[in-house]
Amino acid sequence: MIKSIKTIMRQDREPYRVPRRVQDVIPIQCVWPDGIFKVGIKFSKTYRFTDINYKVASREDKETMFLAYSELLNGLDSAATTKLTICNRRQSQADFEQSVLMSMRGDGLDKYRQEYNQMLIDKATGANGIIQEKLVTVTVYKRDIEDARAYFTRIGADLTARFAALGSKCVELDAADRLRILHDFYRAGDEGSFHFDMADMARKGHDFKDYICPDGIEKHSDYLKLGDRYCRVLFLKDYANYIQDEIVADLTDLNRNMMLSIDILSVPTDEAVREVENRLLGVETNITNWQRRQNQNNNFSAIVPYRLRPPHPRHQKQSQAGRTCGAVPPGGGHLGRGERPAEKERPGPVRGPAAAALHRPRPGRGAQGAADGRTHQRPGPHFHLKN
Repeated sequence: MIKSIKTIMRQDREPYRVPRRVQDVIPIQCVWPDGIFKVGIKFSKTYRFTDINYKVASREDKETMFLAYSELLNGLDSAATTKLTICNRRQSQADFEQSVLMSMRGDGLDKYRQEYNQMLIDKATGANGIIQEKLVTVTVYKRDIEDARAYFTRIGADLTARFAALGSKCVELDAADRLRILHDFYRAGDEGSFHFDMADMARKGHDFKDYICPDGIEKHSDYLKLGDRYCRVLFLKDYANYIQDEIVADLTDLNRNMMLSIDILSVPTDEAVREVENRLLGVETNITNWQRRQNQNNNFSAIVPYRLRPPHPRHQKQSQAGRTCGAVPPGGGHLGRGERPAEKERPGPVRGPAAAALHRPRPGRGAQGAADGRTHQRPGPHFHLKN
């Protein structure tokens, strides 16, 4: 296993303690007003980003967005764990009226505002009041809250700039916003009853878990019961060889309370290159062992099976040709300072019957040249391959 992934998994490994109450199921240990949570020995912070018009964009724009998204993923810190979350939750009536509906002003145009609000209410009723939020959560191991706060300040500025390149807006969430997301998930159907004031909580000595935890949790073999509702966790173990770019949209296009999470573990470039080289070396070793067994069975014309072939034979052949023939890198054939061109290997002497065919007297000298031992080697034929 790659070293960086092994380190992250070792940090996430914690001793399991049997929960004695509902609050113990929630793994959060401490919260700060700026939205930093302490989970185990790590600190986490969540950012919300807006959606972009990817589906209706042209092919060139989609490629540009995809490349920008790839740069976003490549820019993530390898020492941190990143989680992309798409949350489908039901919006409360009070929040909907406050954030979407137009308020009455008493200026003679209230009848138009009322008609417009009624249209929005009808549309929201047809969609079951489900709204979708896109979140990205960064979790990292730090010694104390000060180091974590400085780290998240830098990461937040980087995420904001990279999402802006995609045409999206990224904002950080405070403690109340993050607890509201958990409250709406644990207490589905009771979204409008959330109220959290950290100063009032500290003054009364309450626990923040009391504001978000469900009434009860029952664990069964293949499902959970949160209060009076049932839920199930589905894990996508393997991806298909070819997937469409709309697979996430298809999975989240449901009028149900759900969360889709995608965990991202960044690997340093040197470790990734070393892992790929080890994989290719293992494939070449398997092919060599297979050919040796076939030669022992006097099967010299056997073809390597498809299951033993490398995933990219064309690229592998090109790389092997570059190593054996001394090909220049793709960037050009210029040598660095202090480097010398590789010396060509001199061919060894030709022995056997082929020597008589290669060693002939030079033209124009007759037998004298052969007597002096001065021979002339005729060049071999040149073949020009055309596509």
